Amino acid sequence: RIFLRSSILGESDPSLYVTNWDGGNEFYVRDDDGSFTDLADTYGLRDAGDTTNVSSASLHDDLDPVIFLGRSNQPDLFYIHGYDSNGDLEFYEDVGEGLGLDDDGVNMGAAWFDYDDDEDSDLLTVMYDGTVKLYQNQTREVELCED
Repeated sequence: RIFLRSSILGESDPSLYVTNWDGGNEFYVRDDDGSFTDLADTYGLRDAGDTTNVSSASLHDDLDPVIFLGRSNQPDLFYIHGYDSNGDLEFYEDVGEGLGLDDDGVNMGAAWFDYDDDEDSDLLTVMYDGTVKLYQNQTREVELCED
């Protein structure tokens, strides 16, 4: 199991994203009474794959980060957020394939940092075979295109 403690929903109390090797990832959000509720299904984050690592970053200085899931012998996933008509975070959707972030080797780790000093987050991944890949963020924003 790998844990990511982050304010994924932009809330003041961090949420907890728990990945599992054999699928069934969990996304716990703190309730008003201090308990936690698993909302992975609600937000589309219940990946059924073999997750090896998880990392998140803000692409354009907002409070709704993207989430990268490295996986073993399955395409990696890159989740971006979608909003309802009121502008509230409603779901996460995997757009890794469309952005070329869907490597299907054995991903051993990923980290976000500002590689090119342009004030946005770039992604570095390390594969089991020793391959290191740098994904440079050129747009400061990732958006889904309508069909």
